[in-house]
Amino acid sequence: MKNNYRYIIIILISFFATTTFAQDDEWFVGDQKVSDAGSLEGWNFSRASSGRFSMKSNDGKYRVSTGGRFTLDGGYLQKDITPLSSGTRIKEARLNTSLKMDKVSLFFEVDFAGSKVTYKDITARYNFSDHNFVKIGYFTEPFSPNYLTTTEKVSFIGRPSTVSAFAPPRSLGISYRHYNKYWWFETGVFGDDINQTYQGEDGYGVSGRFVGIPIEEEKSHLHFGASVAYRVADSRGFDEDGSTYYNRKLNYTVGLQTSIHTQKFLTAYIGPSGSNNYDQETLASLRNGGAKDQFQLDFEVMDIYKNFRWQAEYIYTKVNRVMNQDKILTLEREANGGGLYPEKWEDISSKYVDPRPLTFHGYLIQAHYLIFGGDYKYQRNTATVRRVTKRALELSARYNYTSLNDIDSNATYYDGKFYDKNGVNGSHAGGTTSAISVSLNYIFNANFRFIVEYTNQKFDNYQADDENINMFQGRFQIFF
Repeated sequence: MKNNYRYIIIILISFFATTTFAQDDEWFVGDQKVSDAGSLEGWNFSRASSGRFSMKSNDGKYRVSTGGRFTLDGGYLQKDITPLSSGTRIKEARLNTSLKMDKVSLFFEVDFAGSKVTYKDITARYNFSDHNFVKIGYFTEPFSPNYLTTTEKVSFIGRPSTVSAFAPPRSLGISYRHYNKYWWFETGVFGDDINQTYQGEDGYGVSGRFVGIPIEEEKSHLHFGASVAYRVADSRGFDEDGSTYYNRKLNYTVGLQTSIHTQKFLTAYIGPSGSNNYDQETLASLRNGGAKDQFQLDFEVMDIYKNFRWQAEYIYTKVNRVMNQDKILTLEREANGGGLYPEKWEDISSKYVDPRPLTFHGYLIQAHYLIFGGDYKYQRNTATVRRVTKRALELSARYNYTSLNDIDSNATYYDGKFYDKNGVNGSHAGGTTSAISVSLNYIFNANFRFIVEYTNQKFDNYQADDENINMFQGRFQIFF
């Protein structure tokens, strides 16, 4: 295999600099014609059922694979109160390449949508066996099957709000995965994303997903799963002592289930108030306390039987908060002429939010039916469903509910705040949303598909007008 590395470099350059075409059984790599498999010394060429081109050495130790996808969305959004943007958008324009060298695998993917380059998965992994590996890089944390399922396999145009609000995004980290016929498991340690926006310490977390598979038969599959995630909140800067303990924040947002209009309708911001410096020098910047950390649980079930499948998911999120009581006491005494009042926290606690933990949640259930063609298959290495690549027509329906509210039953809302008999109450009203979606997905073949979808999404919001919005959308995707 003395020419292995030379051929690998040739293929990688060809992927980014030229177009690779398949015409019957004839392949063109750059300008070189390959009449049949193995015509380049020591290598076999093939195109997978997914449409990806790959090149594999005869001994199986080396493989190069290239691919990508292009996603074009269009939609008409019927406004209720808020003016909405209708039109078209290039949601994705992705290119990726993977390289396997014996037990080491590399993967690199970028997205050119929106007239900018965005890094997606950038990973290196060491394969102990076919079902057992460790991975390092920038990738999605193992939490929530809906978030781990890529858009090329999702039957709906918009992500469910529950997943968009709560699921951990891509992060820098390291994880370990092992799976077999009966179960699937992955856990990892993660830092923040690749862009650090504020000074101070980035948050860090641990997450893991476990799936049990009691039924795995031909054209029949059932699995149950649970995910757990713990994360220390990101800091928003330093206080005068150089500490970031009280300056941390967490933010959960919900928008429409579309890529056409990106405005956020609901938000649950837990963290310091005041200026962008968050230097904790004023009482106004300290009044809401800060986020400390979050704990999340996800429960899932998925069932496949012949040409029908359904899936359900529930996510629970708990946020712990902290209040810089010592600093508030100092500033209150200064405001009162430098005396000894307030003597203790209880003297002024009614003026400030009680930093009790907040809990949010959401759930979804969805069902899919292949009217004709194709078939549903389970993807064991990711514990999700495979993409349908044969000609088919699929009908899908989904209901999704998300709550960013944590309101005490004895609290009263007045002028933007909650109060109870003891004073300011620590309740939080981010709002709720529910959505019903129905889609029709036509798969032409492994390379093309078209989706049409109707969604009705409702918002119930303490801080703004309630909304009832109808969305009519279409999506065209190309895979290669």
